[in-house]
Amino acid sequence: MSPQTTAPTSGGSASTVLTLARGVDAAATLDKAVRDSGGKLEWSHSVGDTVKALGLDSSQTERKELAPELGYTGDPGDSAIMNVWLQKALMKKAVENDGTVPAEMRD
Repeated sequence: MSPQTTAPTSGGSASTVLTLARGVDAAATLDKAVRDSGGKLEWSHSVGDTVKALGLDSSQTERKELAPELGYTGDPGDSAIMNVWLQKALMKKAVENDGTVPAEMRD
């Protein structure tokens, strides 16, 4: 089975998508998903845009559900801190699954 090279467009959480996407170049995959969507998403600066690029629900409610799945223990009411943490956690998850992430996005 070859690594997934495109972002899925429905179902699952962002952590599930990145778990299934073993060996994927995260930046290339997300850049392609943004181009394919025709949108102007800044996935490298916004967890909301990262999740949108993956074709998932990017609402604050969904992000509050995703954060504890990835180990977030902070205050979910502080969305700015949670979102920064969540962006880093998604990139870390990609690396854990043999994916590649730009050096500047590694913690």
